[in-house]
Amino acid sequence: MSFFAELRRRNVIRMAGLYLVGAWIIVQVAETLLPAFEVPAWVLRAIVIVLALGFFPALIFAWIFELTPEGLKRDHEVDRAQSIAPQTGQRMNVILAILLALVLVYFAVDRFVISPTQGALDVAASLHSGRSSAGVSTAITQPRSIAVLPFENLSADRNNEYFADGVAEELLNQLAQLPGLKVAGRTSSFAFKDHDEDMREIGRKLGVAYLVEGSIRRSQDRVRITAQLVKAADGFHVWSQTYDRELTDIFAVQDEISAAITAALKLNLLGAAGPAVPKVSVEAYDAYLRGLSLMALRGSGNLRAARDRFKEALAIEPDYVAAMVSLARTNLLLPFYDQLAPAVKDELAGEAQTLARRALVLDAANAGAHLVLGTLLSEFDWRWDEAGVEIERALQLAPGSAEVANFAGDYFVEVRDPNRAIATEQRAAELDPQAPFSHWDLALAYLLVNDDPQRAIESALVARRIEPQSLKPLKLLVWCHARLGQFAEMNQALEAARAVVAEPEFERLALEAYAAIAEDRRESAKGILMRMQELVESGNGSPATLGYDFLLVDQPEQARQWLQVAYRQRDPAFISQLQPLDLERIAAEPLTRGILDQPGLRELREIRRRNAGAGTP
Repeated sequence: MSFFAELRRRNVIRMAGLYLVGAWIIVQVAETLLPAFEVPAWVLRAIVIVLALGFFPALIFAWIFELTPEGLKRDHEVDRAQSIAPQTGQRMNVILAILLALVLVYFAVDRFVISPTQGALDVAASLHSGRSSAGVSTAITQPRSIAVLPFENLSADRNNEYFADGVAEELLNQLAQLPGLKVAGRTSSFAFKDHDEDMREIGRKLGVAYLVEGSIRRSQDRVRITAQLVKAADGFHVWSQTYDRELTDIFAVQDEISAAITAALKLNLLGAAGPAVPKVSVEAYDAYLRGLSLMALRGSGNLRAARDRFKEALAIEPDYVAAMVSLARTNLLLPFYDQLAPAVKDELAGEAQTLARRALVLDAANAGAHLVLGTLLSEFDWRWDEAGVEIERALQLAPGSAEVANFAGDYFVEVRDPNRAIATEQRAAELDPQAPFSHWDLALAYLLVNDDPQRAIESALVARRIEPQSLKPLKLLVWCHARLGQFAEMNQALEAARAVVAEPEFERLALEAYAAIAEDRRESAKGILMRMQELVESGNGSPATLGYDFLLVDQPEQARQWLQVAYRQRDPAFISQLQPLDLERIAAEPLTRGILDQPGLRELREIRRRNAGAGTP
């Protein structure tokens, strides 16, 4: 008898089939049930390993033993005439057929019932809760992607929290400059601070394959830093290291951690080389980290305090580029959180531009400095082509930075670039999925660049789910529903906006005026505009928004007056986000047309026309 025939007679082949199918079913059941009981990931791996190790022993067992009416016997002890091996084989065939049928039913149900139903449920849930394709739970995980979670402060002094956060943020910024690596933005990563959440779930929400976590213990002039690289899919540690160093060695430690992560992710195959952390005095670095912590909190008081800390760092180390760039960024942010006189805004912008240019003299490859300079040139100086050069350079230098993608996307929206605006804002939302402003900006791009209010609504709902007390997503919902003629939904969003008490009065009034104009309630709108005018005259509102609204209620002389004031003040609302403002509508009115012939607006209008003719994505 041939060897193959002997394998068949002893039911070894049937045993192999039964074992493989049975093992597959066991793994599927374990994979489904174990997470429900929060069983560690290693248990599933152990089951797979045990089943794999048991395969060949099972075949050997089937070769040596035979099942008889008296029980198991060695094969050579069984009389062939009395052997029931053929009957046993038939039973095994039946069992195998049943198991294979179960497998086929499983695949059919999963393919044609569960997947379509779950897809429909996901879409419905997205529209109901505010998730969209850019939402947190649907982030696509790329193999080379990472998030740096806030480091835990283990110091006896709880006030050292800023130091732990700052070191983590600096590491994040360092990794964001590596080509080929997707790095989750600070807002999203730090959203999990003080949250005892499973690492696998955090990785899923952030759409990353790896997580960096760690702790810092600072005691006088010494520091202990522990860092771990965790694989998000299973929560296992890929790399871990503890550093006990003098505080003056903090920069070397950051370089070592970055290099270790780069090696662990095999980024060297892409030719990546992370930038080294510059060496400055501990006192300057400490002041800088305090400034970063305050800047992240936003708000007028925190931003002013952050400016003081960055200035303190620069007083100690005048050539500290990171402190220069952060001070310039703070100057950019402050006008959005405080009512400042135009002269004060100009002073802040001038100082920021000086700092950014000085930083580039010292470090021409600093992405943050290019980004700040590009934003200043567009938002304050209206020098669009020069701004575009700086924005493009920042994108090249820090392709993995959520902040760079977000600000660059804003620029592409302002110049109405259909081929860059949506893609860049989508990239920002992908890198920073927990940041409400990423989804707000994406919604604005859909509305202003693609003229797609329905997609804008979906992204605005994501932002609202993340930050329910913010007026911004509600403003977008009002604008979009008005554009679609859905006035019942518009008024629902407007009612929700009225409940937001933390925003400036002018913004709420502007939203009321927009809704009244959309519903053709002209007299009501004019009454609101009178109150808005009082606020603008006292320095607490946007002359561009006021002037444009006067134009919409057929009061062109008042529109001309306030739009000209807005031009002189370089009112950001002329070109950005306070309210959709159509330059072509201004050009259509003879009394206001001349405003667009002035430097800055003339170039912007030309660029928008050029981009409109370039096609859509």
